Amino acid sequence: MERQRASRWQPESWRLVSAGRSRRQGPGAVYSGLRRFCPALDSIPSGKYTGVSMKKMTGNADRILTKALRLFSSRGYHATSVREICQAAGVTKPTLYHFFGSKEGVYRALVDGALEDFKERLTIALSRAGSAEERLKRMARLYFEGGQRNPDLMRFIFGVIHNNQRTSAPPTDFARFYEDVVRMVSRCVEEGVLRGELERGPDELRMLVLMGTLGEALCGYLIIGRPEITPALADRLVELVLQGWKRRADVSRRRRGKALGPGGRRRVPRRRPSSGSSG
Repeated sequence: MERQRASRWQPESWRLVSAGRSRRQGPGAVYSGLRRFCPALDSIPSGKYTGVSMKKMTGNADRILTKALRLFSSRGYHATSVREICQAAGVTKPTLYHFFGSKEGVYRALVDGALEDFKERLTIALSRAGSAEERLKRMARLYFEGGQRNPDLMRFIFGVIHNNQRTSAPPTDFARFYEDVVRMVSRCVEEGVLRGELERGPDELRMLVLMGTLGEALCGYLIIGRPEITPALADRLVELVLQGWKRRADVSRRRRGKALGPGGRRRVPRRRPSSGSSG
């Protein structure tokens, strides 16, 4: 069998995962080159390409994804045909099959590709050195970055999650994705506890508070355009949540520090001279 090949590229709006030709595999099998990006791609027949042709076709593939997302969002996955996607993108059917193999391949490059890309970025952000607070801030910034960069894709994914029967989209294990993300964030918090940065507390409630806070801000932005999900807002929300999780000794120390002057000396208010004192 021809050796499987995979290539990943970063278009202007999101990362695409494209697979080489492979025979259809059984349940649970995945393309070896795509295991770390899109596990659900195992059932997608894909076209054949070379690294050179992939670079030349980048613009076409990006247009296919952009137009497909618009059609999936407005008409639904089932009601959208390959012909309509190709017409909207200005490409031929062989071009679409060349990159994605099928309509389902286009969907999975959009949805599964976005989910796996986020998990990969999150893993990197949380594995870098730093305190629990610093790493959670990186996580929050990354969370907001996805919504700000691709709001239409984020709205579509949320729609599929909450109303998959109506969209008739291929099944995606969103529950597993969510659990994996929460598990990584929870592990970061637990490491902060073990290092003495945070007080021990109920893990499930903490995840509800932290992820719910970020999720509410993101939903507000996607629905009504506010709040602006900036890095500064991400940092501030994490700081507010962690105020109740930090060790009380650290909080007290910071409060005492505000009352101290240079060199750690306590600030003593100046006494005004009495009006009856002699010059």
